[in-house]
Amino acid sequence: MTTITEIKGYHILPITLPNAHSTHYIYFKKHDAKQATSNRSLFIFNLPISTNITTLKKYFQDVAIGATIESFTPSLLTDHPEDIWISLTKLTSDLELANGDSEEASAKLPKNCGIVTFIDKAAFQLAFNALKKLSSNSTASNWPLITFNSNYYLQKYQNQVLDIEELSEYVSQSLVEFDRAEKESMEQLQQQTQLVDEDGFTLVVGSHRKTKAGI
Repeated sequence: MTTITEIKGYHILPITLPNAHSTHYIYFKKHDAKQATSNRSLFIFNLPISTNITTLKKYFQDVAIGATIESFTPSLLTDHPEDIWISLTKLTSDLELANGDSEEASAKLPKNCGIVTFIDKAAFQLAFNALKKLSSNSTASNWPLITFNSNYYLQKYQNQVLDIEELSEYVSQSLVEFDRAEKESMEQLQQQTQLVDEDGFTLVVGSHRKTKAGI
């Protein structure tokens, strides 16, 4: 029976997760960014849980020694607890990664996807050839999954707590936006008092009323 090693341009990479009795599959291809002068990135789909740059560096140290990673751009949706609609009208090749780990690019990536950028073209080619060889031979390599202990979940919880300065800035900005909305509402209400209906009556607004609700 013929083994499928590629689907619509994506190479299929089997990996083995610690303490798992089944094979996990990752799909990868060259990330040919249109704006880049030297394409040296991989687009990877179906990454294992909690994959970060440290995990990727450990993995490539085992399968492609010398393939130095410069940056990793994960999808911001991967750790989101709910399904979020994302526009797929643009290709990931349209994303500019000139500044490394871009939050804007992360927000545009589908869930469980990421872009690995290598330090130079030689490092990229070394990594790509190593993964392609594993894919062609259907050889499962070991993935360095992190340990999910109490420290891991504590860190995840702490990351959700906003910094004091960040929280203060967020509250201040919210108050500014609230005051702006209140001002706009009052201006719209005053405009209503200048209107005369078809019977010749003018709207009377009490001093206690601040919005158009209930008029």
